Amino acid sequence: VPKNITRDFSDGVLIAEIMKCYTTKDLVQLHSYQPANSTAAKFLNWKMLSEKVFHKIGLEISRTDIEGIVTCSSGVIERVLVFLYKKILEV
Repeated sequence: VPKNITRDFSDGVLIAEIMKCYTTKDLVQLHSYQPANSTAAKFLNWKMLSEKVFHKIGLEISRTDIEGIVTCSSGVIERVLVFLYKKILEV
């Protein structure tokens, strides 16, 4: 259960879990996404999400938004979650 939405979503693991539930089951390999504290590891998770998942469903999240999520900038993950929700409804 997320306690701090900006921090808990920053490493991309929860997004991977959401995508696993709401897209083709074989699209997301959860073992590939590791909980992370370092900025570099968080970016790696988001890069994998962008290249292996988002790209395949026609979703693009800007580098600026990813940087905002990884650095826990206020309001960014909420905006991306709304965007993601709308895209999931289309798929």
